[in-house]
Amino acid sequence: MAAKIKKGDKVVVITGRDAGKTGEVVQVMPKETRAIVRGVNEARRKEGLHVTDRIHLVLDPEHHEDVRAAIERHKDYITAETLAVDLVLAGQRLADGHRLELADGRAVYAGLSARS
Repeated sequence: MAAKIKKGDKVVVITGRDAGKTGEVVQVMPKETRAIVRGVNEARRKEGLHVTDRIHLVLDPEHHEDVRAAIERHKDYITAETLAVDLVLAGQRLADGHRLELADGRAVYAGLSARS
């Protein structure tokens, strides 16, 4: 069984060029956050946006309060990884949003547009 790594844990790198080095975990990303970034980047491709285009991003986690909290907690990471100039959490379902599926089958809906 894999160990649960948390912020503040001391770790040792076991492979790669940094093998043997030690460090401290400064941030842990939940699976939901990584899945959202991956889904938004796929939606960017479907919309025909260039990889360097900045976007306006609207996310609707529906009634999943834990996902909403994860988005709020990692907003800076999400905006940086998706090149979003702003990120808005919607209060209602997006009519034309992209469905981003999370690992557990729940969905977040994303609306995005190129920054003008």
